Amino acid sequence: MSRSGSESRWPAVTRTSTSRSPWTSTGRWCSNTWKQAEQDWRAALQVASRTEAAGLGVPVSPERLSVTELIEAARAGTEALMLISLELMRSFAVPHWVRCCGTAGGAVVIDDPSVDPARGESWVDGHLLPVRGEEFDRMAAYGPEGYRGAVLLRSRAETTS
Repeated sequence: MSRSGSESRWPAVTRTSTSRSPWTSTGRWCSNTWKQAEQDWRAALQVASRTEAAGLGVPVSPERLSVTELIEAARAGTEALMLISLELMRSFAVPHWVRCCGTAGGAVVIDDPSVDPARGESWVDGHLLPVRGEEFDRMAAYGPEGYRGAVLLRSRAETTS
């Protein structure tokens, strides 16, 4: 989709800002306010992404993709971008996207672009990594509700049949 220079990448909703400041009137940091501001920002991005996807005719499903469904999709030739936490792999909880490109038994095979050259890693260390299904399920779930971010990469022919 082409865009003119005057068009914005995101709908106006992403420009909404919270009137809350993470600083209290006494100059102390208030982490709860900051967390709420971040949640508000992420919610606005979610709305904007769904709006843009709908405008482009991209199907969006609010249902949680299970690891079993992910493995079945991969076996059928569908790749996926999955949002994971790096906590189990790198010991810090940071959201991170990986490409799920296949299966090996009950494992999900991923390509992970995150490598640490300071630890002697190169792109080879993140290429075609098998992750057991149970471990991947934990890596790709956020919060007590187990929220999951997934983008299935199907050809146009697959989505219209």
